[in-house]
Amino acid sequence: MPSPLDLTVAQLGTAMREAALSPVALTEAVLERAEKLQRALNPFALIDAAGARYQAEASASRHRAGAPLSLLDGVPVAIKDNVKQKGFACRHGSLMFRDAKPETEDAPLVARLREAGAILWARTTMPDIGWKALCDSPLYGLTGNPFDPQLTPGGSSGGAAVSVAANCGPLASGGDAGGSVRVPAAWCGLFGIKTTHGRLPWLHDSSTATLVAHGPLAKSVLCSAIYLGIVCRDDTRDALTQALKVPDFVGACGAGVSGMRIALSRRLNFADAGRDAACLDEAAKVLRDAGATLIEAEPPLWNAEGAFATMWSAAHAAGMADLATDDLARADPGLLACARRGWRTDSSTDRLAQAEANRLMRALMAFMAEYDLMLCPMMPIAPFRSAHGFDTPDAAAYPNWWDWTPFTWPFNLTRSPAASVPWGVACDGLPRAVQLVAPHFREDSIYRAAAVLERAMPRPVPKGW
Repeated sequence: MPSPLDLTVAQLGTAMREAALSPVALTEAVLERAEKLQRALNPFALIDAAGARYQAEASASRHRAGAPLSLLDGVPVAIKDNVKQKGFACRHGSLMFRDAKPETEDAPLVARLREAGAILWARTTMPDIGWKALCDSPLYGLTGNPFDPQLTPGGSSGGAAVSVAANCGPLASGGDAGGSVRVPAAWCGLFGIKTTHGRLPWLHDSSTATLVAHGPLAKSVLCSAIYLGIVCRDDTRDALTQALKVPDFVGACGAGVSGMRIALSRRLNFADAGRDAACLDEAAKVLRDAGATLIEAEPPLWNAEGAFATMWSAAHAAGMADLATDDLARADPGLLACARRGWRTDSSTDRLAQAEANRLMRALMAFMAEYDLMLCPMMPIAPFRSAHGFDTPDAAAYPNWWDWTPFTWPFNLTRSPAASVPWGVACDGLPRAVQLVAPHFREDSIYRAAAVLERAMPRPVPKGW
């Protein structure tokens, strides 16, 4: 039997049901790997070894009784540092919240994972309040990329991506308000999906409002589908999701793409695909050969960077509005500058930005009415060297982090589901990716196509992990 660290959720479930693997042995293997990984790459804000062992023993008892709670029973899942988890503080990767009190309840997604028997064993690193698409913070320091420790894994769900890419469990939770799942997924060779805003139960207490959506970082497309099918279940604290039916995401992974109409966009009508442009033709051929109809078409989008920047700055200004001056002095300087721009933004300017986001959403909705999916670029640049206190590798070419992520944040403005799908490595040995975008609440269509692409191009695995 291969190492349990190499297995997907489905493979782990089979091994545990057949008593070929115990949740206890799996957990010990993950904890041992995590200790080594933390020293090398620093992806964890906290490792709860005692709690993990307790949960693993309980899972083992259920498996021995032939009564696992779900396909995730006994599977380790790491939780991002800004997600509420009972008994642990949400520090948001920030020195400003280093003394935060432990939470008294679980966020809905954590509650669903706990009910499913998943082993919640660690909390993962992120930048200060998730303000940029990198993974360094004044509280936790630098997190390195498993393909090259000197490079950033991307962010803000960077620790989550590193954890999964380096085989500390097949899944980790992430959140995406501007690319925070998809950027680290692309740069760490993982499948990462941003769900439709409103798909998952949420407590709606995030200052990033309609920009943000949850999504896992996953070792495989099927791992992600299993996870999403569980965490999308409704919660009494959320009004919207109680009216939503949870699709068969797992079944979608085997449904293929025959008969699907897929738009192939090379620029989103305004951006340069850059480094990963060649991936699009290769991925398009795979989908075409699998029975989909690919049509080259650019959506009627425009560069709404100004609207995103306004909403982003206002969101972080709101999130920091009640903090004391001494706390603000401990913030990442870039975050503080972002918040100050927000404090200088009047409410009418913010409302006009939200109105532009809605116009962008309606334009994309009209375009996507003709298609099941859109295939488009993911990242125009490669991972760059990690360092403290900046958000761009070249301030002249890319004044802000959203300038080098032009294919991510538009879909936060439109609230659309979108996923980063691994597409091998470039000549520099670093991961490449393509992006799939679906109409609202059609994550199942993304899983159909992503599974086809995955079979043609398995995810790259970093050496040594």
